[in-house]
Amino acid sequence: MEKRILFKLKDVNKSYDTGRQSVHAIRNLTCDIHHSDFTVIMGSSGSGKSTLLYLLSGMDQVTSGAVVYNEVPIHQLKEKQLLKLRKKDFGMVYQGIHLIPYLSLLENVVITAKLNEKSSKKALEKSVSILKSLDLEKEYNRLPSQVSGGQQQRCAVARALVNECEVLFADEPTGALNTAQGENLLNILTKVNKNNKSIVMVTHDIKAACRGNRILFIKDGKIEGELNLKSFQLEEELDDREQKIYSFLRQRGW
Repeated sequence: MEKRILFKLKDVNKSYDTGRQSVHAIRNLTCDIHHSDFTVIMGSSGSGKSTLLYLLSGMDQVTSGAVVYNEVPIHQLKEKQLLKLRKKDFGMVYQGIHLIPYLSLLENVVITAKLNEKSSKKALEKSVSILKSLDLEKEYNRLPSQVSGGQQQRCAVARALVNECEVLFADEPTGALNTAQGENLLNILTKVNKNNKSIVMVTHDIKAACRGNRILFIKDGKIEGELNLKSFQLEEELDDREQKIYSFLRQRGW
């Protein structure tokens, strides 16, 4: 069964004016992102992978070309329309966790839930439920500084998911975590994806990339290849999967 196209990018360009010259981060890029996929974007530093993520999420605007989400041309939307789309449809998890330091974990999630939920009681119920599902029930009332980095990042995931977004974007989400914390977070993202949530993740880590079923390799602002894998199973052996991704990347000069 053919998957529904979630994003369609056509001839996308993104350049930045540094004053002395223009830097071309994305060059004539055309590709599709499919619903329910765990899409991983990889590439060397400066290749344009994070720029691509921000163009997809509407956090940055194309210089030229088209970015269409569920048949909505988001490259043509005004900021107020983009804000509404980001609040309702998109969730974002960053490497820098960006929790509000003087609010508890629960309050950090509730403040996001209230963006879409008029009822304060309902916003609280949704926030408690999502935190509980991520094993943060005992940490509800703690400040970010009072919990581990892994727990902070799980709270950031809860904040991104509380409004039942259709797409979860993740920009190097394991970059600031140790090995055990990173694996725990990846298990959560895998579970989220298996519940039919679309994920688009930027990473430089092959172990993180193993969780994807589609790997896009970007070089000099262009998609230089893709690798399609079966859906990740937590119990399966990782060696073969890692080797496939490593060989794919090496063939493209990674």
